[in-house]
Order: sequence, then C-alpha cells, then structure tokens
Amino acid sequence: MADGRIIILVDADTKGYGRAFTEMTATAKSSSSNVSSTLTKTADKLSSFGKSATKAVTLPIAAVATACGAAAVNIDTSLTNVKKTVDGTEEQYQQLKQAAIDFSKTNAVSASQILDLQSLGAQLGFSIEELDEFSRVASGLDIATDMNAEQAASEMAQFANITKMAHGDISKYGSAIVALGNNLATTESQVSSMGQRIAAAGTQTKMSQAEILGWAGAMSSLGVEAEAGGTAFSTTISTIDAAVAKGGEGLQTFAKIAGMSSKEFAASWKSSATDTMVHLLSSTASAENMTLALEEMGITGIRQSDVMKRLAGNTQLVTDAINIS
Repeated sequence: MADGRIIILVDADTKGYGRAFTEMTATAKSSSSNVSSTLTKTADKLSSFGKSATKAVTLPIAAVATACGAAAVNIDTSLTNVKKTVDGTEEQYQQLKQAAIDFSKTNAVSASQILDLQSLGAQLGFSIEELDEFSRVASGLDIATDMNAEQAASEMAQFANITKMAHGDISKYGSAIVALGNNLATTESQVSSMGQRIAAAGTQTKMSQAEILGWAGAMSSLGVEAEAGGTAFSTTISTIDAAVAKGGEGLQTFAKIAGMSSKEFAASWKSSATDTMVHLLSSTASAENMTLALEEMGITGIRQSDVMKRLAGNTQLVTDAINIS
C-alpha cells in the first residue's frame, strides 16, 4: 500500500572521501611523530642544560668553599707560628689575626702572609705590640718596590738592630727606601742592601739612619755594588774616625785636603761626619790630581779609590740623596 513517501536512491561515490581520510590520518600520525620528536629533543636539551648549570654553578661554589676552608687553615697555622715566637695574651693574638684579615682585604697580600711576617718580626726582636706595624711596613715594601716581603722584613729589622733605630721609626725607614728608589737611578733593594753594608760604620761615626740610607742611595745610583761599595765606604769613614780620635799626622792629612786645621776638622767631624765627609769629597774633586789626593789620605785600593772618585765627582747627588731620605 502506498503511504505517500517518495524514496530516492543515491549512489554516492565514496572514493574521494576515503582518500581524503587516509591522507588526513597520515598527516596526523606525521604531526604526532614530529611533536613527539620535538618534545624529546627539548627534554634532552633541558637535561643537558641542567647538567651544565650544575657544573657552572655548583662546582665553582664548591671550589670557593674549599679555598675558603684552606685559607682559614693557613691563617690558623700562621697564627700558631706567631704564638710560638712571641709571648702575648689570647686577646692580643686574636687582634693580630683580625688586623691581618682586615689588611688583606685592601692589599694584595693574604692574611696568612701577614701573620708569617709578624712571626719573622718577633724572631728579629719586635714585641707583640709592634708586630702589626712591622708586618704592614714590610708588606708595603713588598707591594710598592722590587723587594719581596721576607727580604724587606729581614733587612729592615737588621738595619734597626745595627743602627739602634727605634722600632717606632720603621715606617720612616720604609718611606725613605721608597723615596730614594723613586727619585734616584737605583732600586729599593739596592738601597736596602747597601744600607746594610754601611750601617755599622755609619752608626760608629754617629750618622743618623736617614744619612746612612742617603749615602746608600747615592752610591747605588752611581752604579756601585753593595758589597764593594759597603766595604770601601765603611773602610774610609772608619779610618777618618780613627784619625780624629788619635790626632797626629793622619788627622793633619785629612784636614789639609779639606782645607782646614786639624782642630777644625776634628770638631767638624764630631759635629757631623756626613757634612765633613761631603766637604772632604768636594775638596778632593777640586785637587790638582784626585788620585794623588786620595793616595795621600791612604786610599790606594782599586775598589776604595773607585768609589771615592765617584762620590767626589757627584757631591751634589750625595747631598740630594741625603735630603731625600
């Protein structure tokens, strides 16, 4: 029986749809694969970054911690050496330690090196109250000159002992060494070494520490080596000092070359050996024959004669050097 409906049969061609669906599926799989690959690579990179970051941050931190630990051990070891060489209270030792740490923060020297210098200073006769200043001056010479800290410390202490220089004057010593090195054709180490050689004879003739260093600076700037110059200068002033003490023909000879009477020369020498020596050298340079004038004074050795000739020909440099120191 007919119900009034019209049935239309459609024969759809699904081949195009099937091909399109297949391509879409393949694309989806490819995209999924690419995304997966991209995510995998990203994960690998993040992992690699994590390892690099660990090495770049964690390892340096560990190294710093290790270095700090080693520095602390070195400081304590050096402080122990200070305690072995000088008597003091625990408070004084801790004050030296803190002073060394504070100084190392603003200068190119470690706290343990400062404490080692203090230990050396104690061995050379400085009291615990003087060690901080001693180490600062020695370190300053190490930083500002061609001397190393140990050389500066040793020669400074020995110079003080030989010349009876007050330990409170070591900063003046350091300033004189630096000034001479900066203003003359010499180095601080050469001045210091020469000063060591002539310190005893200079002190014997009542020269001041500044005058001794001035003579040392003058001779070293004239190319005189410390060993030869020290011996020649010390021999000469010791001979003159003995002649002044004994009087007689020896004194008359020096007085004659200087253009003075024996009494005047002796009085001048006792008043200022340095001024009298400069005057004598100037008179020697003005002599008709410098070599004969030196021989007349008993200065005949090759080295001694050479040093005296250099000084005699440069008395203004000597005066300048003494004024600088």
